[in-house]
Amino acid sequence: MKKSKSAGRRYFVHEISSHLVRPVIDEIAPALTIVINQSFRNGHFPTVYKCARVTPIFKNKGPQTDKENYRPVSNLSLFGKCQEICADIQLRKYCEKLGLLGIHQHGFRRSRSTTTALLTAAIRWRENKVRRKKQGALFFDLSAAYDVLDIDIFLEKAKICGIEGTALQWLRSYLSGRSQIVQVGQSFSDELLLSSGTPQGSSCSCLVFILFIGDLALWIEDGLLEAYADDVFITVEAESESELLAKLEEAGANILRYFASNRLVANAAKTALVVFGTGRREPLQIKLSNETITESEDEKLLGVYVQGDLKWTKHCRKITSEINYSLSVLKRLRHLGKKELRTIADGL
Repeated sequence: MKKSKSAGRRYFVHEISSHLVRPVIDEIAPALTIVINQSFRNGHFPTVYKCARVTPIFKNKGPQTDKENYRPVSNLSLFGKCQEICADIQLRKYCEKLGLLGIHQHGFRRSRSTTTALLTAAIRWRENKVRRKKQGALFFDLSAAYDVLDIDIFLEKAKICGIEGTALQWLRSYLSGRSQIVQVGQSFSDELLLSSGTPQGSSCSCLVFILFIGDLALWIEDGLLEAYADDVFITVEAESESELLAKLEEAGANILRYFASNRLVANAAKTALVVFGTGRREPLQIKLSNETITESEDEKLLGVYVQGDLKWTKHCRKITSEINYSLSVLKRLRHLGKKELRTIADGL
């Protein structure tokens, strides 16, 4: 683990950080091994690891008095994370072997990333453009996806995937009975019990979530489905504009129905639509869950601005602006030594 002085709060084991543990790991490892193996044999995740300390971090935008402008960061027990990593390694190997995560999922998997998700989609968009196909993409917005994960539905899906016995019992114990306290300054809230969700900051919560939505592709009849964790988008192509709009509405309705069936919160009004083409025309519209979705000229996808004309002018302008700002900062600090400037440059 990375050397860090941050530690959780609540029980005495949470006061221990990796900064303190690393120098004495040879002495601690044998006892920790016994605890981890015993947990897997009994199908029980220790309760002492289940309380998270949540610290709100200001996003540097909007008034500081508005709680919506803060990002919650969870601190979990260091020893609990060690156990989660052991579970993640075994569960990940099983899921990849049986293809349970779906070919559409690029998040938190080996040899896959935001780059592979974007590249797969961009190649498809370019090919369709050459073939003069009508095409469009829908980008979906999930609210607090990890926090609203339904534990009972996840366990039913895990059982269907062949996870049973003590392994299923351990997952049930790991997800249930969790709680959190919030720290602001030196003050702490009361402990709040959580009835749903997979813990943020956990070493295997990402795997739990992508396994949970691994069956999304089964609900799609047509189109290229891509996802990076909870960022989901689909590309649909057709021979005519009217056919394209009909297919987009059908695909969008299926995906929203899937989210609703799994008790995930998808905001239909925040669903974005980009229709790829070069001709100037009136923006197209579709209907999803009684909401009118109007075509956008561009949308931000996994950190990149995707444009309807399949050019990258807006993203290039953004990168150029950021580089110019970074260069101006370095120029103002040029009186510093090379070592300090290199550190600042890496940070920028």
